[in-house]
Amino acid sequence: MQRAVLARYLGVTAAQVRIDRRCARCGGPHGRPSVPGAGIDFSVSHSGGRVVIAVVGSERVGVDVQMPAAEISRHFLAKALDPAESAALEALPAASRLRALTQQWCRTEAAAKLTGVGVLAGVRAEPGAQRLPVSLVDLDLGGGLVGALASSRPIDRIRRGT
Repeated sequence: MQRAVLARYLGVTAAQVRIDRRCARCGGPHGRPSVPGAGIDFSVSHSGGRVVIAVVGSERVGVDVQMPAAEISRHFLAKALDPAESAALEALPAASRLRALTQQWCRTEAAAKLTGVGVLAGVRAEPGAQRLPVSLVDLDLGGGLVGALASSRPIDRIRRGT
């Protein structure tokens, strides 16, 4: 599916789209996916039987979608959230906490996909580290599915397709 979507943006056939997953750090096959030389960036996420593919031109992008589920563990969020974010989530009423927790997870994961830093490695920047600007937009995809879109530039338009 992602090759078909990317092919539409590139004006080629899906068979002509070469997706590279080489890690920029070690050269292993687990890196951030890209289409070398295409002049686009993309990110893919899926949950609840739905797939979201974000494609942009000159900037970077990251997307994450999730169905709210209890398996988004506090252990993982503890690595990704600062204490103020964690406290704000814990202060919410129990009835709305799971959706808010999932939305925050989506924001964190989308930003991690944008920057190429894995969530489990910790996405909080080291003191004094240079930060890539991140613009975030929450996605309400219906059917209980929540998501977030992250870009290195302000997001002023989202075009939905099928």
